Amino acid sequence: MEVTQNSTRSLACCLVTTALVLVAALILSCSDNDHDIITGTEDDDSTEHCVVVLMPGPDSLTAGWHLDGPADNDSSGFGCDTIVFQALGEYTVAWDSVPGWITPTDSTHSLFDNDTAVLTGLYLPIETDDLGIVVDIDNNEYPTVVIGGQTWMAANLKVTHFRNGDPIPKLASHSEWTSSTGPGYCNYNASNAEWDEYGVLYNSRAVSDARGLAPEGWHVPTDDEWKQLEMYLGMTRAEADGYGLEGHR
Repeated sequence: MEVTQNSTRSLACCLVTTALVLVAALILSCSDNDHDIITGTEDDDSTEHCVVVLMPGPDSLTAGWHLDGPADNDSSGFGCDTIVFQALGEYTVAWDSVPGWITPTDSTHSLFDNDTAVLTGLYLPIETDDLGIVVDIDNNEYPTVVIGGQTWMAANLKVTHFRNGDPIPKLASHSEWTSSTGPGYCNYNASNAEWDEYGVLYNSRAVSDARGLAPEGWHVPTDDEWKQLEMYLGMTRAEADGYGLEGHR
């Protein structure tokens, strides 16, 4: 079939019309499923406005969120919502944590007149490892989790002996910690009461000691393994490769 100039324009018009229908269907999908539509301020045709669609997932999870916008145009809610604002600018959504799920990272959109932003937050389940429990040489037990294909201990290490049974020296004071030239550990805040909840702190010489700090079959994670976890949880490669609070590298 020959495609003429007029038929090309008709095809383009059809494609544009289809795209507009799809956008409209996406915005209205929340209300079709008994979700709320919240209007930030009274609207009229002569006033600039923008639309924010919040879509946490999966659908079976009713997750909470907090939306921070310009000029005090803030909102909070649960599940899917469509919100109309008259303040143009930058909107950031922060998703609430849900037990048993990995929380999505915050997302930000800059909105101009008649813009629509769909802010999605995909929660990923934290799966319990089939092994369930790992035990160190002191018989401390730690639950394990699988995150992004990696198996991690789900509690802080609190062992006080190397894997071969040798004791790790306890550095009980600040002066001992700063002056020590060998491996050692101390309790968090120098308090025995917080040992069970927070584990203990090890100096770099204990971490790198050839006698082994981690339980049999385990190891202290490498920088690349930390990066793999960070990117699975939402960091970009540039953020994971950077230096700062995300990894103290």
